[in-house]
Amino acid sequence: MDELIWSAQDVGEVLGLIPDDVGGIVINTAEAVYAAPPSQHTMFRTPFFKFFFDERGRPRAYRAISQQAYGDLWNASKYGLWGHILGKSFIRAKADVGRMPLHHKKQERINGFLMRQQAPQLVLRHYDTLSPEMWKEKHLRRIRSEVSVPMAGRFRERQQALIAEAEARDGNAGLDQLYLRMSTLPPGILAECLTEGFVRVIRPEAHLLAQDHS
Repeated sequence: MDELIWSAQDVGEVLGLIPDDVGGIVINTAEAVYAAPPSQHTMFRTPFFKFFFDERGRPRAYRAISQQAYGDLWNASKYGLWGHILGKSFIRAKADVGRMPLHHKKQERINGFLMRQQAPQLVLRHYDTLSPEMWKEKHLRRIRSEVSVPMAGRFRERQQALIAEAEARDGNAGLDQLYLRMSTLPPGILAECLTEGFVRVIRPEAHLLAQDHS
């Protein structure tokens, strides 16, 4: 599991306000970033999340600050995000919309239902870089074709090329250094990202702080 929903109000209340002709609502992604590498037991405790859309809904709004944050790694990201940027959808149970793609863009209307209604009260928190060990396992298994990811896309391919090169060049130490650059931001850069709005604070719920997730 690497995704959790955050809501400014009760999720049931949000869904209850959706008009009957809406078959799907889009939950935009916020991708976790860390001040220091987490363990698998603490990865859900970060309060820092990167955004692709600004607060007015404009995409690609943080090109300059994300380039500053990630430097020569930036071209392997989607404007500073390593994972998907389209989020996921809630689909109305009675909406006969057929098979829906997991992350790829949905049609605007299917069988009379609007499918891309925005739900700004909800945020999909995506912990894409996981912990160092989980991140290595995820990507190395893909690189070694131990698992199939046919729809990974060119950005994942660029990331995995960087990961393969780091391992070939410097072994596990190279992977650790690359993870540090992809997953964490130094204090000064993190502060600038917060000021620019690229990174925002979503404080973890009490149960995420209390549990060790072992």
